[in-house]
Amino acid sequence: MRKSPILWTFDQEKMEWILTNLLSNALKFSFEGGKIQVSVKRTSDNHLSIAVRDYGAGINPNDLPHILDRFYRGVSENTDIGSGIGLSILQELVQLHHGTVNVESELQKGSCFTILLPHLDVRVEKTPSRTRTTLGVKEPVSPPLKLDISSPAESSSNVAPPRDVILIAEDNVDLLAFIRESLQDSFDVIVGENGRMALEECSKQVPDLVITDVMMPEMNGMDLCKHLKSDLATSHIPVIMLTASADTETMTSGLQTGADVYLTKPFETPRLMAYIDSLLENRRRIRAAYSSEISRPVALGHSEEPTVEEENLSLDGRFVARLHLLIHEQLSDSDFKVESLADQMNLSSRQFLRKVEALTGEIPSILLRRIRLE
Repeated sequence: MRKSPILWTFDQEKMEWILTNLLSNALKFSFEGGKIQVSVKRTSDNHLSIAVRDYGAGINPNDLPHILDRFYRGVSENTDIGSGIGLSILQELVQLHHGTVNVESELQKGSCFTILLPHLDVRVEKTPSRTRTTLGVKEPVSPPLKLDISSPAESSSNVAPPRDVILIAEDNVDLLAFIRESLQDSFDVIVGENGRMALEECSKQVPDLVITDVMMPEMNGMDLCKHLKSDLATSHIPVIMLTASADTETMTSGLQTGADVYLTKPFETPRLMAYIDSLLENRRRIRAAYSSEISRPVALGHSEEPTVEEENLSLDGRFVARLHLLIHEQLSDSDFKVESLADQMNLSSRQFLRKVEALTGEIPSILLRRIRLE
């Protein structure tokens, strides 16, 4: 008699990782010529049960209560249960599905890992294709299907992905309104009517890009750019500088303060949008490069003193080099936390979170966990 298929909601990539981990462990601890059983069924209380059973060495009773704890190593001389990371992450992935992991084991008779997953609501969204213009070159961008796994209580809220934040510093009310209107359909826009007000806005919400006029009261665009580029918390932000003066000396001064683009008035909106897209795309590439650099194993015997190459790096580059060294020096310390890392980088926890996420695209806790796993 053919059994009916069981349809269930889960993250395919994560569930594949979970099952691969369980099967790998079952194979590892099975005796030669032994067998492994995998069963999938719907329980009476409407849960999906996935059980992986082996008939191998089993787990020491002293180890069993801690088998899912992070960094736990078995104390039995005949049992090697690994580094204590894989099963801990497996449990976290199951919990993200609102499920549980149960373990049963007996020495020399084998172990059974059972995953119980509740029935979840599912919503599949497909965002219509859009076109992004980068320096005049149009390239279609088709976002992948998004699978939303949430509990019934959570599924009622449809949260849109965050948009890039652009700060406009401009004292001309009409021009400020024009730029804001041109950008607000694609970006979240915040404004400051002069350099000082714009700097205050940056302390409240760090933008992804700044557009500033040069001539403004209280603090001009040149001074604003200097403040942004010399402060570790904001040094990564690209700056587009607007001015009515097109002479070489003024343009050179603007670029020397750290401005990424110098745009003369009047300007065409498509040109401004092309610069914005190009700078934001460049930031994404830099984030990927910095994230990869921090993950790279540190060289043995590396000194805390900066090398000639590190001294020649930008402020952001030196920050990444220092962060890379600190993480890898203390990677084996299970008590090492993000707060300790922020203290050693001389930043508050909030500033540190903002800076690391801006430079790598990951929040510090996720970055630290990923590097430990790798």
